[in-house]
Amino acid sequence: MQELSQNKLDVKKFDLKQEEKVPEPSEKDLQKIFQTSFSLSVSEQQKKVKQQLEIAIMPHLQQKKVEKWDNCAEKNKNKLNDLVELEGSDIDEEQDDDDDLDV
Repeated sequence: MQELSQNKLDVKKFDLKQEEKVPEPSEKDLQKIFQTSFSLSVSEQQKKVKQQLEIAIMPHLQQKKVEKWDNCAEKNKNKLNDLVELEGSDIDEEQDDDDDLDV
């Protein structure tokens, strides 16, 4: 029984009629709060705008990338064809030289 009486809160200490004085935030604190909330909202807006730009630009960038790879592949194909033609002409010349020797 004694434990229960010790665990009970002292009602006199918590009087609802008596208001506790809480200091109001200073002008500096208010400015910091405003700047922080403003910078957070700006950064969130920047993220949203960046996402919207990426969504809008991505198909264009992907198309450019595909075109770039196509151009690169076409250049390599042309180089390979040129090399094959050069090799083929060298072989034809060697065969012509061999034919001349046989006569």
